[in-house]
Amino acid sequence: MPRGAVSPARFFLPPGPNLLFAAQIPMIVPDMIEVTAPAITKYPRPRGNLNFTKAVLLVMAGQVFKCRGDGDLKALAGRLEAPGFPVATVGRDFRYLKGRIPYKDDPRGIEWIASARRTVLYGEGGDCDDLSVASATVLMMQGIPCFFRAIAYRVPEFTHVYTVARVGKREIPFDLTLDRVGQERIFKRNIDLELQ
Repeated sequence: MPRGAVSPARFFLPPGPNLLFAAQIPMIVPDMIEVTAPAITKYPRPRGNLNFTKAVLLVMAGQVFKCRGDGDLKALAGRLEAPGFPVATVGRDFRYLKGRIPYKDDPRGIEWIASARRTVLYGEGGDCDDLSVASATVLMMQGIPCFFRAIAYRVPEFTHVYTVARVGKREIPFDLTLDRVGQERIFKRNIDLELQ
């Protein structure tokens, strides 16, 4: 663990529709949050795991907003930006992050959500939610609107999340687990969470 990094904070999500709990998570959060739901991870997840997915998306948004004032991340976002060319900026961001952040699964049954600082600047890498937090943080620092998209494909559960950039009326999928910016897996259903 890098110097100055902290171990994950743990938040317990009780079973059932309890988004009120997730909404009460403070916006000042540590570098990494562990979201656990024993009723969901110990036994088969309920069909579609909608409440757990919404809670994870809210915690991810908290990690993005936490890093808004980070000077090192702002400097990186500024170096990647192509002023006046937001589509080119999105492409540059994708190539930079894809080439420098290794994909790394969370331990089975545990959902860790790391800040962009921890994922990008400490070089720890992460799974799809960590990559999404990192990409959304950089895009928002460049003034490019974006949102998280959680998807369910092949199975009824939501199993993947990525960032989607908005340039004018165009939506540009920014999935760092795929080869190119603009690629998107075919999915059965999705949940989008706007970041503003």
